[in-house]
Amino acid sequence: MVKRIFSLIIATVVSSVSLLAQTNGILPFTGIKYFKGGIWGKQIEVTLNGTTWTSNRLPVNTEFEINLVQPWGLKQVGGKYFPGVKILMLDAKKDTLAFTPNVFKENENTGMNEYSLKSLSISLSFNEKVKPGDTCYQYITFFDLKGHSKLLLEFPVVITDPKEELQLSKSTYTASSTKGYNASACGGIELKKIEAYMDSGYYPKSLYHSIRSAEMLGITTDEVNQGKFQTWLYDENMKEIPQIKAAKHYAAKTFKDREEINILVQIALDPTTPKNKEYTVRYRWESKDGKKVLDIVNKF
Repeated sequence: MVKRIFSLIIATVVSSVSLLAQTNGILPFTGIKYFKGGIWGKQIEVTLNGTTWTSNRLPVNTEFEINLVQPWGLKQVGGKYFPGVKILMLDAKKDTLAFTPNVFKENENTGMNEYSLKSLSISLSFNEKVKPGDTCYQYITFFDLKGHSKLLLEFPVVITDPKEELQLSKSTYTASSTKGYNASACGGIELKKIEAYMDSGYYPKSLYHSIRSAEMLGITTDEVNQGKFQTWLYDENMKEIPQIKAAKHYAAKTFKDREEINILVQIALDPTTPKNKEYTVRYRWESKDGKKVLDIVNKF
């Protein structure tokens, strides 16, 4: 594994998420947007101290790591690969906090062998130049020095008070589908069946992008109702779209005498927009104490 620490005013990231086939998308837990341009990998890990980070909230002087596992799409030249990683970090006003054109600069001439390329890892952190409540932006570009392929990660991080507990999990449950959904859960939640569909029962009066997570274990309806949820809607370029009204959210037991529960969330779409099926939807629920998280991203 090749690892570099970038520490101008900032330090690292990682969260294990299997990558979908879409050119653009969003990773559950962290909300990292990815824009694929020829470079890809088996998964992206986002961690703190080796533990999966399940949010994008972070105090200053706390190091996190981003690891691109088993990357591919790099051109081989003379038995070597020549990856680079460019990092741009902006504050809440979009002013530059730090920039480096290539954190792997020392390998520009020598390259890396196939063994070293099993993963590409960088470390980042924020110092006291940013304040609690700020949203800072990271643009991380993996690129090929011998070609034109690249992978851009866009990662907004909310700076928190040092007293706020970090959202971390030693074990996570993931599920994905070629149909387009990518889901992650932690805190003992077990996923079994996820369905995503366009609810057009009242079309053309209304149209909903619906996500149903059924027969889940490790979570109760009381926990769901006492927790909080958010939904986001993005166009084909991953630009956030204002939602026309509040999302609908339901939780119920599968059967009266069993602990399995179902969650259904419905995000209202404009039925007059022809690009509805190109939109990406993200749904995130977390328990009152933040230890249980369910995060589902879907694109048809």
